[in-house]
Amino acid sequence: MSAPIKFKADNPFSTEICNSDYFLEFSKIWQEGEKKPFATGRLRVSVLDTCNLDCDYCYNEGIFDVEKKRMSPSDLEKILSAIRSEIKSIKIVGGEPLLHPEILDLLKISKRYAPTTITTNGILLEKYAKAINELGIDGVTVSLDDVNPKCFRTLTKTNPILYQKVLDGISALIETGYNSKLIQINAVVSKQNFRNLEHIVDLASKLGLGKVNLMNFIKIDRVNEADIVAPEEIEKYVELRAESSEYVSASRHRYKINNMDVDVVWQYCTLGCHICKTEGFVRVTPSNEFKYCIAGNAGVSFERELRSDDVKGIKERFYEALSQMGCFKPSK
Repeated sequence: MSAPIKFKADNPFSTEICNSDYFLEFSKIWQEGEKKPFATGRLRVSVLDTCNLDCDYCYNEGIFDVEKKRMSPSDLEKILSAIRSEIKSIKIVGGEPLLHPEILDLLKISKRYAPTTITTNGILLEKYAKAINELGIDGVTVSLDDVNPKCFRTLTKTNPILYQKVLDGISALIETGYNSKLIQINAVVSKQNFRNLEHIVDLASKLGLGKVNLMNFIKIDRVNEADIVAPEEIEKYVELRAESSEYVSASRHRYKINNMDVDVVWQYCTLGCHICKTEGFVRVTPSNEFKYCIAGNAGVSFERELRSDDVKGIKERFYEALSQMGCFKPSK
C-alpha cells in the first residue's frame, strides 16, 4: 500500500474536509486501488484556446500554446468514443467556447456521450441562447466577476458595454424557457471585487439562478500577489449573510443565501496537488493532450493516436494521464 495522502490541514476548513467521508473514501481508492481514481468521471473539454476577454487571473485551462488551436467535431467524436466508458459528465470550456465556429456541432456530439454543461463569459450567449435550450444542455456557467461596469472593465480589460451583453445573454437564455436553476455564476475573487460579492449574489438571486461559485485566485505569473484574497476571508465574508452551510466536497463549502446555493471554492492549487487525487478531472486540450494539472505544462499527448484512428491507443494515453494525477506540483 502506498503512503497516506498528505493534505494541507492547516486551517478549520481543510481540517474538516481532510476528515470527511468524501475525502477518506477516495483516499482509500487511491491507496488501495490498482489504478488511480477518476473520482467522479468528470471530463473538461477545451474546444479552443482563444478568448474575447483578457482577464489577469485566467490560466486558460493550463493551456499556454503560442499557436492558437481549436478542436474539430470529428476529433471530439473520436476522443469521446475512445474513453466513453470512463465519462459521467462533460464540461465544454475554452478559451471562450462560444467563439468556436462549430460550437453547436461540438455540443451535439458531447450530449450523445454524457450530460453536458458549458462555461462561458456570456458575451455571445444571447446569440446562442435558443440553440442551447433546444439542445438540452444540462447547465450553463457564466463567468461574471463584478456587477459594476467599471470594475468589469478593469478585471476583463475590455469595453464596459460588454457587461450589459452578459446580462442580456443570461436573460435571453431564460426567456427561451431554459430552466434558470441550471444557470450559475462563477466569480473569481480579488481585492478589486471582494466588497462587491453581495451584489453578485443579489443579482443571481433576483434572476432566479441556481448557484454562485466564489473562487480564489490560482497563483500564476500574471496574478499580482497584492490582489489575492485568501479563501478564509471569502468564507468569513459570506458567513455574514448565510442562513446555513455545509461541506459538499473536499474543496467546496456551500452556503445558503436567499434560498440559493453560494459555494466558496478553494482552487485545487490552494489546497495542494493531492486534492486532485480525490477530486481530479482530466482536461482535453485542442492541441490533443490529456492534462491532469491545471497549473503546469504536464500533459499526455494523443496526437499520433488520434491521427491514426487508434481508439485503443487514445484510451491508453487517457489512462496514462490518470496515473499521473496529483503527482505534479504547480509551476513556479
